[in-house]
Amino acid sequence: MLRGWRLFFLLYVLILSISFIFELTRSDHKQTIISSGTSNNTALTLLFFPDLEGNSSTLDYLKSSLKNRFQILEVDYDEIEFDTADYSASQYAESIKQYVDSNLIDNLSIVATGFGSVIASRFVQINSDKIQSLILLDPEGILEFELLGGYHLNKGVYSIATLISWSLENLTPDFGYFEKTTLSYQNSKTRLDSDLRTARSYFRAVNVPTLIINTSDSKRKKKEVSKEFNRLIKSSKMVSASEEHSWSELSLISQNFIRNNNSEVDQISVSKKIKSLLPFSNSRVIAAEGWLLTGLMLLIIFSTFSQKILPVSELV
Repeated sequence: MLRGWRLFFLLYVLILSISFIFELTRSDHKQTIISSGTSNNTALTLLFFPDLEGNSSTLDYLKSSLKNRFQILEVDYDEIEFDTADYSASQYAESIKQYVDSNLIDNLSIVATGFGSVIASRFVQINSDKIQSLILLDPEGILEFELLGGYHLNKGVYSIATLISWSLENLTPDFGYFEKTTLSYQNSKTRLDSDLRTARSYFRAVNVPTLIINTSDSKRKKKEVSKEFNRLIKSSKMVSASEEHSWSELSLISQNFIRNNNSEVDQISVSKKIKSLLPFSNSRVIAAEGWLLTGLMLLIIFSTFSQKILPVSELV
């Protein structure tokens, strides 16, 4: 008769198997793009790229204010299927492009926020003939402002985060719970695989009219990131909800920008083109607090040690 740890282990394996079967049956009906808004055939189509790690109330506000005037499509990152173990922003963009091409969707305007701005910028780069305009709401993706501000330092932190996320999803009977949270393996792996050293080429390659919006709750760091996006994207202009416009005005500005942006690219000044090519100025980086930096450095040391024992690459 089973007792003690043997009984516990048997129950653990049984519940874990049930959880695995449950997740398999639930993954049969994937929908990469969610449609909403007006069904009028003459309406323009907006494709929304939400933040990677969760909902954005500001993006939801803008979406609700535009849904009666435009056809709304929204990317669901969790439902995207990957043929390889590459979860980079570029791979996301390629997968979304395949969906758009297969469904014969043309004349898109893009709205993105947070890390979705990196994916959206890459998507615009490889679909420029189909994109009419781009709106970035509190964008992210400038390496020097991400976490510790360095590629190798950040990679160490993302490696340990990926290891923890993989363990939570595969070694606990969560019935798919962690896949829908900020602790999901897919989110952590995306951060790990997305090389932000090359992301600047995505931003510089954007050649469609672009509106960058700072919301009223934007912190100083977010504003600096938006300024860097505005510098890199030659065809961009930036507005601020806190200093220049109320939210209702920003909704109208967004609508007018989407409908009337044909001449934006032709009006790029020579000085803006030159500034876009200049290297990043490290004087604009906002340093992390001392205690936070110390904690993150300890995480990096532990990450390096754990990778030598059990590399993340062996888990995928």
